[in-house]
Amino acid sequence: MRDLLHFEFRRLFRRTSLYICLGVVAAPLVMIMFLMGLAISEGEKIPYYTCMTTMVQYANLSILTVVFTSIFVCEDHARGTEKTIYSLGFSRNSLFFAKFLASATGAVLLYLAVMLFGFLSCLIFGSSPDNADINAFNINEVLSPSENHNIFLYALQQFFIIMALHAFYYMFAQLVQKTGIAIVLGIFVPGMVLTVVWMICGMFSSALHENEEAVRTLNRIVYVFAQYWLPSTMSTMVSFFSFIGGEGGGTNIPVSIIVNTGYVLLFGGLALLMTNKREIKG
Repeated sequence: MRDLLHFEFRRLFRRTSLYICLGVVAAPLVMIMFLMGLAISEGEKIPYYTCMTTMVQYANLSILTVVFTSIFVCEDHARGTEKTIYSLGFSRNSLFFAKFLASATGAVLLYLAVMLFGFLSCLIFGSSPDNADINAFNINEVLSPSENHNIFLYALQQFFIIMALHAFYYMFAQLVQKTGIAIVLGIFVPGMVLTVVWMICGMFSSALHENEEAVRTLNRIVYVFAQYWLPSTMSTMVSFFSFIGGEGGGTNIPVSIIVNTGYVLLFGGLALLMTNKREIKG
C-alpha cells in the first residue's frame, strides 16, 4: 500500500493536469483582483466577505474538480497501467484507496488555491464590517455552541463539501473509465437528479392537491433535499462567507457536514463496488 501511495502521489505532482487546473483557477482570479483594484477609489475598502465570495464565485471550482478527477482516474485505464499494477500483486482495494487519496488531495489543493486568492484579496482590498465577529478566527471558540461566526467551523464544512464532490466525480470516473464521458456525467447528472426530483414532487402534489398538509410536507422535504444536494454545495461554499460578515441565512453547518460525510461514504462505497465488480482490461 505504501508503494502504491508513493506511486500515485508522485503521479499527482508530476502530471501537468494538476498544474493546468491550478493555472485555470489562478488566471480569472488574478484578473478579478485587477478589476477590483480598478473599480474602487483610493482608500476605499470592500467588505472582506464580499472579496471571498467574489473569488469563490469566479473560480469555477466544481467544474475544475470534475475535470481534474476524471483525467487523473481515467488516465491509468487508458494507458493500461492498472493491469500492470495488478500483475505486480497489488489488490484492487489498495489501488482504489491510493488513487482516491491522491485525487482527493488534488481536489483539496484546487480549493486551497481559491482560498489563497480569497484571503489575498481581503488583505489588499478588504475591510471587516462593523458587525463582524472579532473572535471569528479564535481557535479556542470552535466548539462553542453560541458561536455562529467561527471561520474554522465553516472551513471544516468546506473540506467535507469538496470531499463529497470529489467522491461523486470519482464514482463516475470509475464507472465509465472514459475521461470525456466522466466529465459530462459529473457536470450534468447532479442537475438532472434535482430536476427529476422536482418533477416527481410536482406529480405527487397534483395527485394530493386536496390534502394541503401533505403537499406542504412533501414540498418541505424536497426543499431540504435540494438545499443539501450536490448542486447546492457550491452556493453553500459562497454563503458561509456571508455568515462571517454577519448577514446570516444559508444551510445548517453541522447538518451540512453530516450530509456531505454521508455523500463521501455513499459515492466512495459505490465506486469501490464498481471497481471490484468490473472486468480488468488492458
